[in-house]
Amino acid sequence: MQHWLRERHEAVPHGDPSHEMMAGMDHARLMPGMLTAEQLAQLDGAKGSEFDRLFLTFMIQHPREIAYFDRGPMDSTKLVSAGSWSVYWYNGYLVSSEISRGLDILELTPSGFISQNEIDAARIVRFEYLNAQEQPKLVWPASFALARAYLDQLARSNGLGSDRLSAVRNELSRSEQLSGQPKRDALTRLANQLHQDATGAGDQAKVHILAAAVGELANAGR
Repeated sequence: MQHWLRERHEAVPHGDPSHEMMAGMDHARLMPGMLTAEQLAQLDGAKGSEFDRLFLTFMIQHPREIAYFDRGPMDSTKLVSAGSWSVYWYNGYLVSSEISRGLDILELTPSGFISQNEIDAARIVRFEYLNAQEQPKLVWPASFALARAYLDQLARSNGLGSDRLSAVRNELSRSEQLSGQPKRDALTRLANQLHQDATGAGDQAKVHILAAAVGELANAGR
């Protein structure tokens, strides 16, 4: 898991959460979705249906549903084998495999849970062929859509101040209109500033990821 996180420029917690304590914090700094020591103790002490209730409560607190799709029953009068058994993201589309009725090809639309920038960034990753069982590594090439997607995520999580987010959006747009060395210089300055911004940000790891994406944009023009 640590190797997987490093490849994706994500924060890697220490194996011992006690090493992740930060000044002014009561709990260890854990990855989103990880249970605290108190929650683990609750699970350890729970039995029967109380354990089941706690386990389900803790397991669903992190994932977020961003879309929903259902064809409805194959037959409204009797039980038959049907329904979507798997959905995969493939080159900008969601491919749903239905047991009895074939494939459904869907597209995401912007909502309060996902922005157009995030959808555009997701579409950048392309595969000639996809076998989901091989679990191919997804690598996002440098793009302005990717940088803007990270900005949208920071806005949604309040991971960076609104005034600073607005300023970064404006600077990205200005840099996108430039070319050659002036464009590289502007993006390099912005990347360095963002790394500095991370120090006081609510989501330091994501701001560093944004800074790295802007830096890759600068290097892509060389």
